[in-house]
Amino acid sequence: MTNKNNERTLPVGELNALQIEAQQLRAEAMVDTVFAIGNGIRNLYRSVARLGKRTAASLERKRTVDRIFGELSRMTDRDLADIGLSRGDIYSVSRGDFRRDPAPVVALRPAAKVQVEETEFPRAA
Repeated sequence: MTNKNNERTLPVGELNALQIEAQQLRAEAMVDTVFAIGNGIRNLYRSVARLGKRTAASLERKRTVDRIFGELSRMTDRDLADIGLSRGDIYSVSRGDFRRDPAPVVALRPAAKVQVEETEFPRAA
């Protein structure tokens, strides 16, 4: 048999050994390819699963925001004032990013006067 690369003749046994080695290398390459494809599919599945979880969490959060917004919107201005809110606060409260400085609210409340009576306790002898 003639080798195409160098035009020299190889004995049949040596040629068969080279063919067997080539087949083994091709088989190993195919196995590596199958494993790589499997890893790629696994990574793709994990990415899709993470995306699905994030989407579900986002939809649940939106439902919660919409529910809170609806409940607060149905309240009267007086009811909102009773809990320290105004109509303009509803959106930020429903999203969860409502922040208010407590100082003005505390300044409006009268300070409670507490009378402390001094009591004498009998001393031990």
